Amino acid sequence: MQSLARRLLFISDDVVAILIAIAVLWILRSYGIISAGSAIIMGVLAGVFFAFMALKTYRLQAMKPKVGAEAMVGKTGRAVRDMDLEGAVEIEGECWKAVSYRPIRNGATVRVVRVDGLKVTVVPEEGDLTRKGGAAMTGGGES
Repeated sequence: MQSLARRLLFISDDVVAILIAIAVLWILRSYGIISAGSAIIMGVLAGVFFAFMALKTYRLQAMKPKVGAEAMVGKTGRAVRDMDLEGAVEIEGECWKAVSYRPIRNGATVRVVRVDGLKVTVVPEEGDLTRKGGAAMTGGGES
């Protein structure tokens, strides 16, 4: 969620644009270039246009990225072979080099927690916390 200050700054830009449009229309009306009715109609249309554009832009800024490293974080995939700290995973049909701080068995579901270049850091999903041999995993092997 965006901060209140950022939202107000975002809205203030549009308010300024609407006020400038109204001022230009008022000046054109005062010189007799357009009538008062035309100035009002054009001012309302400008206000509606800027409000529509502000809403669309605000929604685009609030969307989660769909491409790039930021979009990979949180996605799930599966290990394509047994992993002992390094290996490979398949995410959305693409094979990625992977690093994990826990051993992960072939076919286990994994979640991406970090992207570093062409290598992803993954953790096993909650239901796939088993070692290759089927024994339950512990919290990192430390006592």
